[in-house]
Amino acid sequence: MVKPRLDNRYGKEAMLHAHSGLTGQAVLVDENNPQEILGVWTEMFEQHKVVVIDEAMFFPNQIIEVVKEMMARELHVIVAGLDTNYRREPFGPMPSLIRLANETQVLTSKCYKCDGIAEYTVRLGGGSSDIEVGAQDTYQPACLKCHAIYEKKTKANGLSEAFVFPNLRPVKTKVKTIRIEVGADSMRVGKTTAVKVIAAGLRKRGLSVSESFEDWQHNPYLQKSYEDPAKNFLESQKWFARRKHEQIAESFAKSASEKNHIFIQDVSPETDYAYAVTNLRLGRMSQEHFTKYDEYYRSLDWSVAPKPDVLIYLEVSDNELLKRAESSRREFETVEPSYFLTMKQVNREWLEGAKVNGEYRILNIDTDKLDFANNERDMEELVEKVAKLI
Repeated sequence: MVKPRLDNRYGKEAMLHAHSGLTGQAVLVDENNPQEILGVWTEMFEQHKVVVIDEAMFFPNQIIEVVKEMMARELHVIVAGLDTNYRREPFGPMPSLIRLANETQVLTSKCYKCDGIAEYTVRLGGGSSDIEVGAQDTYQPACLKCHAIYEKKTKANGLSEAFVFPNLRPVKTKVKTIRIEVGADSMRVGKTTAVKVIAAGLRKRGLSVSESFEDWQHNPYLQKSYEDPAKNFLESQKWFARRKHEQIAESFAKSASEKNHIFIQDVSPETDYAYAVTNLRLGRMSQEHFTKYDEYYRSLDWSVAPKPDVLIYLEVSDNELLKRAESSRREFETVEPSYFLTMKQVNREWLEGAKVNGEYRILNIDTDKLDFANNERDMEELVEKVAKLI
């Protein structure tokens, strides 16, 4: 049995400890050098045909090759660890190890609040680092309902109940295309118009540009989701997530060969996720359906749809938002003003997290002051702002 050296919750002793009190003799290895596991086995334990690796999420991705090597030697390898961290994001190499396994066993616990089935971990204290070794004083098992997905704080900017959004998309690797995504406070702020204006303006400057728009017209569940959200909203949101994943993945696949090309996507995947959060908060989407949507969203392979180089974020005041929402309402839409205002709050919470994490180069556009939909001078100013940034 092997465990990483950084697991010092019980001192420096080479023992595995369960919270139940069970213990077992183990071998400490350097978590930064998983190859050490093979060395220790070869030197001291070749007679053993079963290798247990505990707290596998603390190892780097090289642990995957170590496990493959042990399997090739016909060893029986048992790997234990958390598949998600306290933010419910993939934890280290665990997702890859799960896909590699011949057999998986998902263990649950009792929620620390309600005694329900706990599949997640909530952090009660410690710092902000992803890896913060601790026992029951720091971590507790939690069900989805009781998981600390909302931080009950009021920030200096007035935002509260900040939502912890999934951060699944990797940073872009070596590609030649400049990739831009457009987000906004809510629907009806001008994302589609912004894409069209920017694309046309950059082409006038002699640049190669392609754009992709939210494909809402082909969503077979969209209109039904307004008529009966309890029945149809889940499938509508899953459709949007899948379609957005396809659009961005296709653009990324092409981008390796298209030098000096610019790709602009209307509506980011995170904005689609924010729609689901909005409907959850307003009771238009049940907790059960949101859980299913969240699981579906996380099941998509976001490694093929990395983050953009630039996020253009369109801001709008509350009064102006409600005016636009009313004037451009589609016939089948049946939502109250609170829907748009709640969506604005959710998107601002996501944007705040993106700024803190440094996920994007962000260009904020105040659409109250910059009327790029109707004013030619404002159109040129928007294009100039984007051109300078890229």
